[in-house]
Amino acid sequence: MKKLVLPLLLLCPLATFAIDDLEYAHDITVSSGKMSLGYDQDGDELKVGFGAASVYHSTSTEIGVEFKTRLIGGLTGSAHYEYSADEDSIVGVDTAVTFGGVKVDTGVEWNISDADWTGTLGTGYSLAGVDGSITSNWGISDFGYEGMDIDVGYNWQVSDRLSVRPNVTMPIDEDNEFGTAVAGLSLHLTFGVSTSIE
Repeated sequence: MKKLVLPLLLLCPLATFAIDDLEYAHDITVSSGKMSLGYDQDGDELKVGFGAASVYHSTSTEIGVEFKTRLIGGLTGSAHYEYSADEDSIVGVDTAVTFGGVKVDTGVEWNISDADWTGTLGTGYSLAGVDGSITSNWGISDFGYEGMDIDVGYNWQVSDRLSVRPNVTMPIDEDNEFGTAVAGLSLHLTFGVSTSIE
């Protein structure tokens, strides 16, 4: 019971920043060996994965393809292509390094159709099941700051096959105004041994 109370206490202060602007979106991932199937209410994203590759569809993306790889040590990388609902072609790369529970990640996207570059820079931590991250968003083409996203969660390992992560994400725009917070539960159900790259 203590493991359930702790994350709720941690998430409450963040949720109160925009208590009048709080939405709920949950997600679930089922994996077995190299196969995975996930659905996220935030954006209605459906993702099918096999090994390091995955294909996805959402309200903003007609079709997306992503490939992840483990580079060296705690360094991972990924590349993706998306054909958006606005008929734009977008390519991007992301890298992340994790050391001692601390994670630093960067990402760059190029909207080929609009000749527009955007980037992200984030840092996060994970300790005793509690995790959090701050990700800043940048317009590379015009060298502009576009806000940030703050995420807090707690990974509750219910059993060897099921984990539940209560979480809250708070967006902040370039004028430091709080947006609509999104709270939810992330469920991960595993059959056998999962070999996915996180």
